[in-house]
Amino acid sequence: MLTGKSKYTLHWFHSILAVLFPCLFLCILVCAYMMHASKSNVMEINSAITNHVQKNMDSRLKELNRYALTLGISSHNTFLKNLNYQPEAIPRQAYQLSDTLRDYLVTNNFINNTYIYYPQSNLVVGNNGCFAANHYYSLQEYPDSSNYTKWINSLDSAKGMSIQDLSFRNRQTICFIHRMETGNANTPVMVFEINYGELLQDFEPGDTTDVLCIGVLNKNHLIASVGNSDSLADIESLYTKWEQNKNNIIRIHDTYAFFFPSAVPDLTYMTIYTSRQLTKALFLPVTVALIGIVLCTLTGIAGAVYISIRNGRPMENLLTALGKKTTSEDDDYQFILNKFEQMSSSIFLASLLRENIQGENEIFAEAKLYGVPLESPVYRIVILASPGVKTANFSPEMDTLHNYLSLLKYNSLITSYHHRYVILFNSDDAIPEQELRSIIETLQAYAFPNAPSLAAVGNCCENMSEIADSYYHALSVLHNTPSVQESKIVFYTESEATTVHGNSDLMKSFSSLIYSGQFLKARQLFPQLCKEYLCHEDAKTEALRQNALTNLLIDAVYTICSQVQAAQEADALLKSSASKETYLQQADTLLKHLENFESSSSNSRTSIAAQAKQYIDEHFTDPMLGLYMISEQLGISNSYLSATFKKVYGINVSQYMNQLRIEQSKILILNTRKNIKEIAHDVGFSSDINFIRVFKKIENQTPSALRKQK
Repeated sequence: MLTGKSKYTLHWFHSILAVLFPCLFLCILVCAYMMHASKSNVMEINSAITNHVQKNMDSRLKELNRYALTLGISSHNTFLKNLNYQPEAIPRQAYQLSDTLRDYLVTNNFINNTYIYYPQSNLVVGNNGCFAANHYYSLQEYPDSSNYTKWINSLDSAKGMSIQDLSFRNRQTICFIHRMETGNANTPVMVFEINYGELLQDFEPGDTTDVLCIGVLNKNHLIASVGNSDSLADIESLYTKWEQNKNNIIRIHDTYAFFFPSAVPDLTYMTIYTSRQLTKALFLPVTVALIGIVLCTLTGIAGAVYISIRNGRPMENLLTALGKKTTSEDDDYQFILNKFEQMSSSIFLASLLRENIQGENEIFAEAKLYGVPLESPVYRIVILASPGVKTANFSPEMDTLHNYLSLLKYNSLITSYHHRYVILFNSDDAIPEQELRSIIETLQAYAFPNAPSLAAVGNCCENMSEIADSYYHALSVLHNTPSVQESKIVFYTESEATTVHGNSDLMKSFSSLIYSGQFLKARQLFPQLCKEYLCHEDAKTEALRQNALTNLLIDAVYTICSQVQAAQEADALLKSSASKETYLQQADTLLKHLENFESSSSNSRTSIAAQAKQYIDEHFTDPMLGLYMISEQLGISNSYLSATFKKVYGINVSQYMNQLRIEQSKILILNTRKNIKEIAHDVGFSSDINFIRVFKKIENQTPSALRKQK
């Protein structure tokens, strides 16, 4: 275990790292960015150079292609193309075509020679004359004609436009070949002998560029280049590597090769450059970054020392004041946050018990302000007390009670009020008595481990404004119970059967059936209610109970029918009754009408549930959204909405709302970098603590654990 001094010394080092690491990381990012930017700039420049070479070279080749197409439709070419035998004498059309080729050659200094081969007549018409094919070849190769067949086959196999090496013995010739009619082996083939060296002279690398060499490749064979030819020694392996991954940039050692394919098949342009300028460009930013790292380190150390001195002792004093006795590895800030969450809930509950806040709207707004989750429709107060024992909000027992209540599936608040522990349970349905007894027994054992205690349980209520009533009912149980010698649990319904209230359980059951829309069961219970609740010797008490029943039925009419006029008519009918018997008949008739209305309006229930669901889907991000807000928006009671929603969808309103919020939060957790607090706010939770609790309950893991699974 760490002592306070050693613990906060460790915190000091953590502070140093917390300040220093972001600064160091920022400097590293700056260096990396500058390196990347410089490298990208060099690559963009050389890419532009290669692209410029490609566009210019391809434009020249396209010009040759257009010229070949123009000759293809000339009358001289048409005549020779249709000549299907070798003539004894050269036709005059051939000489006229030869003159045309000679004129074109004069205007294009990058073409050494050009000719057209006619397979059907075995004629070759070129800028230097007209010949039979074998005679033309002999003139090029002198007396040696051993490769004539190879030359003829190359011309016959040409398709469309292509680049081929048709070298003769006395010179190397790179040719641009154009077949005048694609797909027909008997159509003429026009050949341009290209001087690539002449073409590339315009792109000769200067002294101010990083480019070492510019080259032209036919497949993997270098056919022309300018610049430092030594850098092209391994051209075949570079080309092979480029073909394999189709990455425009290939790096070998300290040089880069940039490839750019031509529009002509099998033709590729490339530039080779070094990273010398990249290193030069990085010198200044790297130097600045190193200086920044040193300054950030010194500043971080100084800041960490100042923060530790300024905040260390106040933090220790605050933790001591909040009741943290040990210096464990627990997160101190989380401990403080939990304590303030507990304090907020305690303050809210104490204000509620003192009736400083009244009314559904005010209570609901105050609960949201304090970050208190009261989303479920059922509320119940439990008081824990022991003779001669005073309670406190910062006692170890209080911490134990908080920890235990946080593990329950029900929302709960706890406060120390008038030297007693007061607990508010908030659940979707009334907690079964046996389960509640088991929970309370555990709470008693934690709260008063060495003394007998009494647990007074108030009545269940479905309105926030009735929570104070539940407290006073539990308080009356506490006051009316004799001193206990052993721990005991007493429910309000067991001790309160006063004349005024009559059979409160029976009236409560009847009210629950009315508000949940179960009018058939309410009618079945009505005779018993009349006998045990309405009938009383005291006329004043009977009138009060009759008035309470009237208000309940009128509220049901308004809630179910949503018609003010119908509610007013029912009110007038019941209050105009001349006798008790007439009143009971009219009340039974009204119940029958409600039963018939409800049975004929199952679609209405579905519609109300669908409206509630749609409203939740559209407003679930609102932290103020709850059962009360939705029922108020739809103009129906909390209990009726809760029962209708559960009947249609199989889950209650708060469960659906929480499931929707958790599903949306999972999307944000997995697809954004927002922290947990931001995500909790975005999906409608009033606090991240409440969000984590609900998330763990539904997903069986924390939001942080889910994010780590990405």
